[in-house]
Amino acid sequence: MAAEETAFKLPGAQRPGGRKRRVAVFIAYVGEGYQGMQINPGVKTIEDDLERAIHAAGGISDDNAHNFSKIHWARAARTDKGVSAVGNVVSLAMMVEIPDLVARINAHLPPQIRVLGFTRVTGTFDARQLCDKRRYEYILPASAFDPQAHKPRADLPLPGPPSAAAQACGAMPTDAKAAVAETGIKEAAISGAEAADEAGAPAAEVAADVQPADGSGASSGFVFDEAAQERLSNILADYQGTHNFHNFTVRMSPTDPSAKRYILNFSCAGVQMIEGKQWVRMVVLGQSFMMHQIRKMIGLAVAVARGAAPREAIGMALSPHRVFPVPMAPELGLFLDQTFFDAYNNRWGDDRDGKLTLDDYKQEVLDFKAQHMYPHISRKDAEAGINSSWVRTLNERCFHFSCWADPDALAAQLSAPRQLQASSSTMHSTDSWQRDPHFCPEQHAADLMKDGPSSGQGGWSDRGRGARSSARGGRASDRGGRQSDRGGRGRGSPRGGQSSWAGQKRDRNTQASEMKLTKERIIFQTTHGDIEMALYPEAAPKTVKHIMQLARLGAYNTNHFFRVDKGFVAQVADCSGGREAPLDPRQAEEEAIRVPLEVSPTLKHTRRGILSMARHSDPNSGGSSFSIILNPTPHLDMEYTIFGEVTNGLEALASMETVSTRSEGIFVMPETRINILSSYVHIPPSAGATSLMSEGDGRGAGAAAGRACSQQLEELQQRFDAQAMQMQEMRSRRLPGSAVSR
Repeated sequence: MAAEETAFKLPGAQRPGGRKRRVAVFIAYVGEGYQGMQINPGVKTIEDDLERAIHAAGGISDDNAHNFSKIHWARAARTDKGVSAVGNVVSLAMMVEIPDLVARINAHLPPQIRVLGFTRVTGTFDARQLCDKRRYEYILPASAFDPQAHKPRADLPLPGPPSAAAQACGAMPTDAKAAVAETGIKEAAISGAEAADEAGAPAAEVAADVQPADGSGASSGFVFDEAAQERLSNILADYQGTHNFHNFTVRMSPTDPSAKRYILNFSCAGVQMIEGKQWVRMVVLGQSFMMHQIRKMIGLAVAVARGAAPREAIGMALSPHRVFPVPMAPELGLFLDQTFFDAYNNRWGDDRDGKLTLDDYKQEVLDFKAQHMYPHISRKDAEAGINSSWVRTLNERCFHFSCWADPDALAAQLSAPRQLQASSSTMHSTDSWQRDPHFCPEQHAADLMKDGPSSGQGGWSDRGRGARSSARGGRASDRGGRQSDRGGRGRGSPRGGQSSWAGQKRDRNTQASEMKLTKERIIFQTTHGDIEMALYPEAAPKTVKHIMQLARLGAYNTNHFFRVDKGFVAQVADCSGGREAPLDPRQAEEEAIRVPLEVSPTLKHTRRGILSMARHSDPNSGGSSFSIILNPTPHLDMEYTIFGEVTNGLEALASMETVSTRSEGIFVMPETRINILSSYVHIPPSAGATSLMSEGDGRGAGAAAGRACSQQLEELQQRFDAQAMQMQEMRSRRLPGSAVSR
């Protein structure tokens, strides 16, 4: 064994990096290309790259690598997809007695992620729990506040005049919130290229419309002066104090206590010149924020500042008794500016390396903003016209601001039919509706409310409580894809919308009888019982071949169900990151294969026990992770590969659903690990239909049986060899003295 490997087996005091010490690490990053800060299996996140860099630099030992619980990892703020930061803090137990540790960590990080430094803290310090408040900053081009700039194009029709009854303050029914609050916002932030396609103009023309040629940030004589700054600050001040922000997030009931948030300060911090153009800075300081809350607060404030929404709109949206379609600003201009630990500093600030503050890294923060963050925001906006395209959506046609005072008028506008160029069968496609010049995000939300989850257009609902479209940038039963998931029951129908699925349930037997199953069965022996699965080789041949080979090689051994969302899905972790034992070379080679999307109109997610492939946003990125459907989820149809079904072991799934869970981002994860103790492939005596080993052979049942027997013997030998290697590997990790040379 190499010297470097044996070094990490020594007692803590004798290791090159010394004992683990609890530290607070200050980091800055540009969020583009990452699915948020928090670690998320199968998805590219900031924490994933950061942890790997600290491990590569020697701050985390091999024994503790990729195990966040062992090193007590916690983050002060969990930024969303695409959101940047210059003052986030991560706490962990790290070996710090390494020369130039910060430089070594940064050497393993991309330029858009930087470690500013670290500070020793108390042994029980937790960055998330001890963070008192967080300060975010959002920047927008000054021209976004010009009422005469970025108006809707003339070829986009406006609705008729609002009802004459729009005088008193009101709202649409709370039941409508699920479809409205979560649908329209991501759709509103259309890219400049797509906006150009709508109008038949090149993207460069749209981008040019963001700022005038003189670079002043003003158009039509508009200047963002001190008076404009004061007016914007007065608008933003409406958010200060404790309010119910259920309209400013997703999957949040007005009666949920967590909807109440305290905003300490929200104001305009002046103008920043970036590459010769004016950008307006808006800074908010609060104890904590919900998903999309800041972007929605900015969106409505800008609509008020431009005169598109009435001055009273913010007060209406903050009411716990009303539900409104609140616009959401693009993620591009938002970044975490600083996290605060005042209570900790007052108690422990003088006992360790010093107080937790960015004061020691002021110059590094300024350099990172100037070299990475501000140029990235400016150039991205100039190339794609993101802000210009979004500001155009702040109009009556999309959000019906003039009807907010009249619940009947607003409901009528949202439910009014519109002529959409995209057919109903393609409305779930992002490309289809974003390129439709007549598309209105809130109208699409109304369509979802009217059609219900059985229409095939609904989004993923929250823990089985309603069909909604996600604004998170999405996942399905994938570990990094594109829909924020929790599907199950619809709000409006009795007993969770069972009636809306009745037609799909009726064809359950037809579907099963028409689809041939493999004779081979994959068996997962779990801590909650055995699960037997048969696959659909004709419907998804590439996926079936890949999953079957992984099972034959024992790749799922020591893996686990990392996610159990009751009434929705139980998801198996990918083999590369979910196993307790490392993959052998053959397993790793097969696990690295990616399979394409294979869908069939005859196969639907209509019943418990369906096997659905996980993937990233790329449809052709299926790996080794997959989900077992626990309830009908028709919104997954034609989006994710169905490749098999559970033929025995539904009671094991029911047992899994009784395990206590916790929420990690959008995932609902079991508190105790649900292990796959062993996996193997066999042919039960009663199995019929297709066999992958004898299909198309034509030499008789005897020859087929002989080949099947030989194949099984070979598979058993492979499993034995793989498990022997795993046992030896585990022995070498736990008993260094008995380790064999590698």
